Amino acid sequence: MAALTTDLLSSSFHGFVYQGHFGFFKAEESILFGVKYLLDMNILVFIPTIILGIIGGLLGALFVSMNLRVNKFRTKFFKLIKYEFVQKVCKLTEAVLTLIITITATVYVPYFFPCTLLSSHVTENRYTGALYGRIIGLIMVSMFGVRTDKYGAWIDPGLFAIIGAASYFCGVSRLTISLTAIMVKKCGREVEVELTNDVQSLLPIMVAVMVARMTGDLFNRSLYSSLLKQKCIPFLEPEPRVLYQNKPLNLELFTVKDVMERQVKVLHLREKVSSLATLLLETKHCGFPVIYHMEQAHEEVFIGSITRLELYRILENGTLFETQNDESCKQHSQISYNEMSVKLLNSTKVNLLLNEYRTDIRYKDCYVNLKPYINQSAMTVHANFSLQRTYTIFRTVGLRHLTVVDLRNHILGIITRKDLMAFQLEEKLLQSENLESENDRR
Repeated sequence: MAALTTDLLSSSFHGFVYQGHFGFFKAEESILFGVKYLLDMNILVFIPTIILGIIGGLLGALFVSMNLRVNKFRTKFFKLIKYEFVQKVCKLTEAVLTLIITITATVYVPYFFPCTLLSSHVTENRYTGALYGRIIGLIMVSMFGVRTDKYGAWIDPGLFAIIGAASYFCGVSRLTISLTAIMVKKCGREVEVELTNDVQSLLPIMVAVMVARMTGDLFNRSLYSSLLKQKCIPFLEPEPRVLYQNKPLNLELFTVKDVMERQVKVLHLREKVSSLATLLLETKHCGFPVIYHMEQAHEEVFIGSITRLELYRILENGTLFETQNDESCKQHSQISYNEMSVKLLNSTKVNLLLNEYRTDIRYKDCYVNLKPYINQSAMTVHANFSLQRTYTIFRTVGLRHLTVVDLRNHILGIITRKDLMAFQLEEKLLQSENLESENDRR
């Protein structure tokens, strides 16, 4: 839809003057680098292609390393600012200055030189890669001259510009198949390269992307994965890679009980308001298991879970509080699902309210019935469940926490996304009894 809208507007406006060609799409307007005709390829094209892939991987890894250092410096700098208002002003000033520099370098400076402005969707990654790619192309033209025969027609600066752009883009993002899909678009039976309109350049682009990916992986991970790790966001890789004595461990040989957290904060169906306020103030957990006391069996079994946000919403609504003699919450005072899902806007106000609930004697004998708000379809696993399959469940379902129970549905522990990070798995599995059995199998 975005491409269709762009082509539709481009066909009707040219320099903000109507030309009378509304609805007529020109392929040349979407081509960024000057390869006008199909080029006959030679196997020798892969020599500069591999060189461009290596350069793209090295420069991409360097860019990721520098970006991480800059972000680390920014984080330390903003932490030194004590006042929140001044911190926000500094961040706004930084964004404005970045915007001004970017617009000046990409719009106003080229305006005063005899060059063509590229489309706005071209990222800086393509700019950089296209620059050194075209340099390589011009060097080859200066060495071998302008060749028009079928054996040397592939020596074209525009072709190497697009190959360089793809290699640097891959060196930064480490995308392979999706990057090729970005560079290539399918239109009916014809396949045309988005940036060049040359079908023959597809294979060199793929080779450059793969070489750039392998080169960059030798030094660090992709920009996005590195930033997630730097910000301590628990992002799970497609496949867990846990090493022991420089060899990967088979997680199918381990169980959930090897890595679960055994000290679990649990809630009952009916909880004191002061207890809930204390729990939210003293912990940072995002979810809590809820247990139900079976009077006949005299056991407490898992019945569901409730999130931190839902507990905030319940405690904000004082009409839900009941006395010790009340058996259940009144139907007319329940909170709707839409109200429970609204994000918190003022955390400071909520913390003040929780402190009041914890210290004020008026709320000492107030209770809240959690039954209408718990998630009774929350997933659970048994303690002997495969650790590899547990990792797959977290990845595919998008879980944040998972309760571990026994055969009688008693809570034994809980697993969060942070427990499945590679360094956490290595630390906990080194203390596991199953590690010795795996060594015996080796």
